[in-house]
Amino acid sequence: KRFSSTGESNYKLEAKTGKDKEFGQWMYQVQIFFIKNFFPAYHHEKAVREKIKENRIQDAELAELRKMKDEELAKLIAEREAAEAKRQEEATVEKESSESKNTANKELEEPGAQLVPPPKEEASVIPPPVVTKVPAGAKRKKK
Repeated sequence: KRFSSTGESNYKLEAKTGKDKEFGQWMYQVQIFFIKNFFPAYHHEKAVREKIKENRIQDAELAELRKMKDEELAKLIAEREAAEAKRQEEATVEKESSESKNTANKELEEPGAQLVPPPKEEASVIPPPVVTKVPAGAKRKKK
């Protein structure tokens, strides 16, 4: 279909150009939004995620080191406890051996004392304690 007048075609062309201008401005604003807001935020999020991965790796390494240190510490504590138990056992054995030597020496020194039975204990009479009563009204004299 042909347009009869040039005015109608110019109007459609201007309307089309106006909408194109609006669309162009809108696209420009969207582009600015992406460049200024969206892309930096996206890049920042990527950087944060990378940092989180690195931190997790470091945390795992630190946990492994802590575990190794704890195991070493537990071994040292067990060794010290074993050494202390051994020392106590040796001291006990030494004490028992010295006591047995002392009793053997006493037996050799006093052979007759062990053979005689101890004398029977007689019923001993305990004298009653001496109680001196002071009259209630009397005062003690100072020396």
